[in-house]
Amino acid sequence: MQDLKRLQDKVFNANQSNSFELTLEVYQYQSKNNPVFRQFLELTGKLNQTINKFEDLCFLPVELFKSNVIKSGSWKEAAIFRSSGTSSEHRSCHYLEDLSFYNRVSQICFEYHFGPLKNYEFLALLPNYLERQDSSLVAMVSYFVNSANKYGKDVFFINDFEKLYVALNEFLRLDKPVMLFGVSFALLDFANQFKIEFPNLTIIETGGMKGRHREIAKSSLLSQLQTAFPKAKIGSEYGMTELLSQAYAVDGVHYRSHPIIKFLISDPADPFSFLPNSKRGIINVIDLANVHSCSFIQTGDLGEFNDNNELQVLGRFDFEELRGCSQLYEE
Repeated sequence: MQDLKRLQDKVFNANQSNSFELTLEVYQYQSKNNPVFRQFLELTGKLNQTINKFEDLCFLPVELFKSNVIKSGSWKEAAIFRSSGTSSEHRSCHYLEDLSFYNRVSQICFEYHFGPLKNYEFLALLPNYLERQDSSLVAMVSYFVNSANKYGKDVFFINDFEKLYVALNEFLRLDKPVMLFGVSFALLDFANQFKIEFPNLTIIETGGMKGRHREIAKSSLLSQLQTAFPKAKIGSEYGMTELLSQAYAVDGVHYRSHPIIKFLISDPADPFSFLPNSKRGIINVIDLANVHSCSFIQTGDLGEFNDNNELQVLGRFDFEELRGCSQLYEE
């Protein structure tokens, strides 16, 4: 437990110069103290592999969060995040040793891209998610609201678009910067009914159609939102139940790594072979905030880096189950 706390403290001081050193320390800790990850490394023959660079790492398939309790070390969970899904589906479970650690990490990720929380008022359009008590997205936005909002009114909206429109116009009148987090299908429904010119508005789409709309190209989604909110900034968040960190695309398309979270692209035909920029493949995530679970995860998402080392998420890999975390398909 002492080693885990020490690593958690180091996460808050992660930077570009110590990123690989800290990654290696977390990798070594989890290969010894995470039974599921250790067994996976043994089965793949990677347990004793020498790690000299990020591409030498081995990544745990994200689907194992559905069938295993994934913990590093021995501790009692303070909370459990669960992925969305029906009662008949297997849902991923992410066990948290300390909810306040998640809150702090989420704040670091957000402020890395957008500046201090206190600069914004937060609103949320999160139907489906708000109806659950175990959503990591709702937990994150709730923390942002409680930390920053001075509005003093209900800021979570499910289907009452008119009330959201009234709230936005009130902030527009007060000239207050607003950050609106919303799932894609709800933002599209809202955009079809209301339009507003609000220069101090930033919309963060978090993905997710969940059968409410046909899957559309990301470019089409951003275009429709920009038409409804012509002066707003439209961004995107990449996150999932199995990760404690979030990545953001300020322009809605291109995600940048930061000291806590890093991406690598692997060959779909060979999960241990990593691809150069401009080659599409499977997204692998190093999330140092996952020190208590597993920091090395192979997602089911397809992506590629451009020449500026920016990640573009291209959807789910063939035949994978659709999920609600920025999995909009590019045409």
